[in-house]
Amino acid sequence: MKLLVCGEGPNDIGKDEDPSHLGTLQNLVAQLLKEDVDVLTFERQRITHLGPRRTSRGFTEKLRLAFREASLRDCDGLIYVVDSDNDLRRDARLKEAREEVADKPNAVGTAIRSIEAWLLADETAVSRAFEFTTPATSKSPEDISNPKPVLHQWLYLADRWDHSQAYAELAGEVRIEILGRRCPRGFAPFADEVRALVGSS
Repeated sequence: MKLLVCGEGPNDIGKDEDPSHLGTLQNLVAQLLKEDVDVLTFERQRITHLGPRRTSRGFTEKLRLAFREASLRDCDGLIYVVDSDNDLRRDARLKEAREEVADKPNAVGTAIRSIEAWLLADETAVSRAFEFTTPATSKSPEDISNPKPVLHQWLYLADRWDHSQAYAELAGEVRIEILGRRCPRGFAPFADEVRALVGSS
């Protein structure tokens, strides 16, 4: 299975200059599908590079371009994740836009607040990824008003300055069942959509 993964930047999807580097989203998707897919490969696309920065139709046009890009790259499906940035309607608007343009299997998701909340969900992932003392964290990371500086403080204490690489390593270590339980509004429905890709491509 080959998937096009669309995210907001290198902390989400890895660095463009290093095609072999899997980003946060690729590692999370790989964990979700590891029992069901023998061969999983990824393409990546920054959402900000899909057409004009601002369009009159917003998510609909960006998603239309993402599906087109997935077809041009001969992908079996599309992964598309944005941060909510405290916009309570963003997830609903994203899924309404998908209904207009989807033409292949897909999983779309909205990280409540930001994707950093997903990486704060399992505090033991930090100790496994960085051989660092397990930090204290919230059991409800979606309720943290600004999760990015909280995660960056962990990375500072672990002496990790390449955030893209550090995010990806954390995503590879996070316990998916814990993440789904502690991020029920953002990650859990996204995970269900990813798992549903098996058999639909």
